[in-house]
Amino acid sequence: FCKLAVQGLVEYAHVLLMDVDTIAVDSLDGLLLEGGRHLPRPAQTLAAVMDFHGGRWSTYNTGMLLWRTSAALVARLFSLLRNSTTRHQSDQTFLNGVYGKRSEAVSLLPFGCNAQTHVEVQLPEFWATHSTSLRVLHFTQRKGWECEEVHRPPIPLNLPPRHCGRLLGKSGRNLPVPSTDADCFCAESYRWWNAYRHAE
Repeated sequence: FCKLAVQGLVEYAHVLLMDVDTIAVDSLDGLLLEGGRHLPRPAQTLAAVMDFHGGRWSTYNTGMLLWRTSAALVARLFSLLRNSTTRHQSDQTFLNGVYGKRSEAVSLLPFGCNAQTHVEVQLPEFWATHSTSLRVLHFTQRKGWECEEVHRPPIPLNLPPRHCGRLLGKSGRNLPVPSTDADCFCAESYRWWNAYRHAE
């Protein structure tokens, strides 16, 4: 939860926060230099991308957040956290509780600003439509470093859609896919490995 403290960096008008399992795959100038364009109303505190979870777009994902800085508002967040009687699973559940997706404090960004890689598997048609406008890639289901080291995109195969994360057993029940299945959720991992090589 310490990452919430970035909202208190009041020497900046806006702060862009990216989790360690994200990488920039295109220019972030539009977010970094034009933060006010994404938070046009004074009441808007943060800008985020919706999260696909449990088969629906229900909350926003906090792996990439654009904050409007405010000492008063960050103090309020930590006060709420200290005095909460609820044990929050993550900063994401906490923030969605404080600022719901329909809150006037939240501005929603396009999917490409925080493209969650599990969506490529779970909603392949949606991914195909939005994959040309990616800015930030977020390795949500499997982290880039958990995937086999590769440095080029996978060769598309003319195969039926994969059911990564579950298999249909003979009885019709869902069975877990073994964690050694190197193809599940790793189609974009070459981008992480290329970024890692470039940073060495």
